[in-house]
Amino acid sequence: MEPNVLILVTLIFIILIGSACCSGAEAAFLAVNSMRILELAAKQKTKGSANQLLKLRKHLGRTLTVITITNNGFNIIGSLILGFYGALLINNRLGLTIFSIGFYTIVVLIGEVVPKAIGTRFSLQIAILSVPILRMLNIIMRPFLTLIEKLFPVITAENEISTDEEDIRQMAKIGSQKGLIEADEAAMISKVFQLNDLKAKDLMIPRVSAPSINGCETLENISQLIVVGEKSSSIKFNTPALFYKNTSYFEADFTNLNLYNHHILLKGKNNKLTQLISDKLEAKKHQTKLEIDLNKVEYNFNKYKSHLSKEVKILAMIKAAGYGAGIVEMGKKLQNCQVDFLGVAYVDEGVELRRNGIEAPILVMNVGENNLFLKKIKK
Repeated sequence: MEPNVLILVTLIFIILIGSACCSGAEAAFLAVNSMRILELAAKQKTKGSANQLLKLRKHLGRTLTVITITNNGFNIIGSLILGFYGALLINNRLGLTIFSIGFYTIVVLIGEVVPKAIGTRFSLQIAILSVPILRMLNIIMRPFLTLIEKLFPVITAENEISTDEEDIRQMAKIGSQKGLIEADEAAMISKVFQLNDLKAKDLMIPRVSAPSINGCETLENISQLIVVGEKSSSIKFNTPALFYKNTSYFEADFTNLNLYNHHILLKGKNNKLTQLISDKLEAKKHQTKLEIDLNKVEYNFNKYKSHLSKEVKILAMIKAAGYGAGIVEMGKKLQNCQVDFLGVAYVDEGVELRRNGIEAPILVMNVGENNLFLKKIKK
């Protein structure tokens, strides 16, 4: 049979398609999110294909071996056949060289780079589409795969689909940095894992310590009532009272209220309304604000450091919640300033810094018997 250009083009097309499919499937299996697969497996419509994908993903080493063997089959064997056929068709040495370079460039771009980019971008969809073909190739190559797995047992190792605490923390942190979730949401996720280390007394005020009104007191002995509600003005009290038709009226007059040295009891059926008033009162209770400019902290640190010789080490003391400025925030800023040591009063303060990703050396000033963290360990 005489060499034919159409046959040459067909061979090129087959090699490119085969190589592109293998490269895309490989990238998809490496990039696919395991949690997304489990989510699909829970749905009835996609349950079958997702479960098959889970099996292939569980034996990722074997699956990648199948893809690699197939891909090399297209690239190496196909290229040899194509080179031989091209040599028959192109008698000119220069023309054959140009053809080889051009074919190599096309294979790299269309058979490798572009498919892998697409496979990474649409990993879940492409991984699911690849499942039937990969299952068939697994069956065809089973004898060869068994031999390889006996020689290299690491290929048979199962990949457990799981996410630990640190993975979730990192995902929340990265999501916050990329703007996918709010910073306070990321902080909330991180603090959830600390709940197991807390006791009720760490979160709640003991009943005996909470501000209270004597149960024997009557309305006449209470200094003032604040009543919010549609029917509030029709209620009659002997005690001085302020009446507000709704929360809007209450909020408008809130700044004028003199609540200094008052104990306040909130009572109402509307939890949302009660919470709103509670938040307002809490904010009024803490009207004094301390604003810490971390950029000024950095400036002051560098200014102080500039007056010291390079041999002098600096220890920054941030005990007692960074003296009110926030132990974690101050710790991170000083670490970024390349402080040599951080100083704290107790071990549990150092533990808090470590849990929040601060890796600078920490000097603990007090490690005696009264240390809260050491007591927890002994228990």
